[in-house]
Amino acid sequence: GVIAFDVIASCDVEMPSASRKGYFNERWLKIHCQVTLGIDMSGFRIMSVGNCEPQEESDNDRLSGELVPIISREQFEKMISKVYRRTELKMEEALKSAGLEKKEIDKVLLVGGSSRIPYIAEKVEHFIGREPSKDINPNEAVALGAAIYSELCGNKDARFVDVCSHSIGVVVIKGNTEENNIIIPKNSKVPVEIEQRFLTMADNQKKIELTVTEGEYLEVTDVTTIGKFEIYLPDNTPAKSLVLIKIGLDKHQLIHIHIALPDMEFEEEYHMKRAANMDEDAIKDVTGILRDYTVS
Repeated sequence: GVIAFDVIASCDVEMPSASRKGYFNERWLKIHCQVTLGIDMSGFRIMSVGNCEPQEESDNDRLSGELVPIISREQFEKMISKVYRRTELKMEEALKSAGLEKKEIDKVLLVGGSSRIPYIAEKVEHFIGREPSKDINPNEAVALGAAIYSELCGNKDARFVDVCSHSIGVVVIKGNTEENNIIIPKNSKVPVEIEQRFLTMADNQKKIELTVTEGEYLEVTDVTTIGKFEIYLPDNTPAKSLVLIKIGLDKHQLIHIHIALPDMEFEEEYHMKRAANMDEDAIKDVTGILRDYTVS
């Protein structure tokens, strides 16, 4: 494959006027891409540089050109292999949630433009043991599913269960290590409210730093932090005081947090509106727009 992109570079190298047109020293260009643009050119071969002309109205000679490095399929596949690994993890999770074995899968549909990459289809086929179907346009699959869902919503006999798309939890300390502790598991029916018990760590502990997470993994670095709160505790709180943390998820998937120390007669509440959620006015605006259209 070939990657082509434009580079406009400010060049402080003195050049004889006769050599200005078409000038781009390959070594200088590689250094420029590495230092100025942050592009590592060590693994690329520069095939051509075109359309090089000095630009007017500049203190330095400004040259614009088309840089065309060559990247092999092997290099490209190596670059995306770690990203693809997430796909396999998601497939494993889906199979586990459904209680199915790979051999029980009748059909595999690839969704999204990136699934057109041959490497993706080959790896999915190797993982599942079945060639992915080409019956559906991967760019249209999500929109078609949304249209079908919309049609079914008008059917009084159809029943849908809204669930939590990601696990919700808090960061806890076990020994000297921080871990993600899930409170509301993924796919819990919404609305949901679950309480867990924790303990304070030291005598006269001043506060609890509560970090709310979204994700299924134990490692804190592998999940998303969606909120942080500092909860200041009553004076003279003993070590190992009982802390009750209750997390609720309402029908709009907004998060509600209740914290209580029963022995200290202390409690507080917090409410989180994630950035991805729409407020009531936005929901009304969108649903109003959708009512003007008919899906056939």
